[in-house]
Amino acid sequence: MLLDLTIVLLYFGVVLFTALRGKGSAEMTGEEYFLSSRNLKWYSIAISTIATNIQGYQFLGMMGSAYLIGLAQANLEINAVTGLWMAAFIFVPLYLKDKVVTITQFIQSKLGKTTGLVYS
Repeated sequence: MLLDLTIVLLYFGVVLFTALRGKGSAEMTGEEYFLSSRNLKWYSIAISTIATNIQGYQFLGMMGSAYLIGLAQANLEINAVTGLWMAAFIFVPLYLKDKVVTITQFIQSKLGKTTGLVYS
């Protein structure tokens, strides 16, 4: 029990230290914060996208369901590939063309400020 608590506290400490060390200055723009001034290499963006897509339910819930139900549980992830392909080949080129930083900014540019405000 004490070892578990120590590991959890150490984890949160490392995350907090990394966040505080990596935070930018108060004058940082949205493009600098979200896109690292557009200076990231393609592989760091790809790893970030995959890491964002992987969540706790995939390690626990899906494996437990696959054990109980079988391979049919994999359909959730197999069908998610469609959404990832759409994002990669339809939406990302639109964002790059319009130099959009956030989805709210994209919605504001296409549908107006009121719709962007409601979305956000």
